[in-house]
Amino acid sequence: MTLQNVNAIENGSFGDEILSAYIDDELGPVQRNAIRAAIRQDKVLAERVASLRRAKEWMRIGFGSARPPRRDK
Repeated sequence: MTLQNVNAIENGSFGDEILSAYIDDELGPVQRNAIRAAIRQDKVLAERVASLRRAKEWMRIGFGSARPPRRDK
């Protein structure tokens, strides 16, 4: 996690990169708890997280079984 991301969490301004890391369970407990608390207090933030989760799920459904094309030599 970059210093910019840490500062964003401390200031309560969460970009998509941080929220995606939250969704993917890539944050430490302090950062996760800060985002959870913010989500409980901010309906717009909660909706953004839900939207990112839906997008991730759509990508998994749409491309989860996709394989790269064969390369002919």
